[in-house]
Amino acid sequence: MRYKVLGVTALVCLGGALVVTTGDAEPRSSAAASARITLRIMPRAQLHPTDIPGAGELCLDRIPADLYHISIRDLGGEAQEQERLVGRSGNYCLPVSTSAKGKMVVIVAE
Repeated sequence: MRYKVLGVTALVCLGGALVVTTGDAEPRSSAAASARITLRIMPRAQLHPTDIPGAGELCLDRIPADLYHISIRDLGGEAQEQERLVGRSGNYCLPVSTSAKGKMVVIVAE
């Protein structure tokens, strides 16, 4: 039993020595790495009141699409479209008239 343990130990040490000595003569070092970062920023559309009665501002922030349009409609009554605007890049505000029944704002990315 003692000879088996000694033989296994010798084989393990010899295998470790062979692994260490089988490398290239010139030391080389290289590294490679890659990372993918996904940042999700939620778009925001907020209605801000103004000092003018019956008017407000629709402020758009962080709209992710380059090509989009904005439709602003009165709620109730006829389903007639009031305004259709082409979206712009960046953060900006649009003048919006108020309504007793409310407004519906639809932002459609193309």
